[in-house]
Amino acid sequence: MNDAQPPRRLGRSIGAVLAGMIVGIVVTLVTDAVLHAIHVFPPWGASMVGFDGVLLLATGYRTVYGVLGSYIIARLAAQPAHGACAGGRRDWPCGEHSGRRPNME
Repeated sequence: MNDAQPPRRLGRSIGAVLAGMIVGIVVTLVTDAVLHAIHVFPPWGASMVGFDGVLLLATGYRTVYGVLGSYIIARLAAQPAHGACAGGRRDWPCGEHSGRRPNME
């Protein structure tokens, strides 16, 4: 039996993960720097104790940026299952050898 399988694109998968991580990290750092510059956050190195609202703000935008990074990984991944695993989709098999695909209807 000669089953023709598509070539594995490990480099593309690694690149997708790196791109998603880099976007998430860079956007987070830029947002942190802007919020420090406009004095929403206390100065660099100062304690954030007592700044509960600011910590909630930081948690919110970092969550959104994490979702954005996961979306980028999913869009750039060589195989849909790689992106789905990185994005936390539970209805897609994450193992390469499972051979199953979800019913998308």
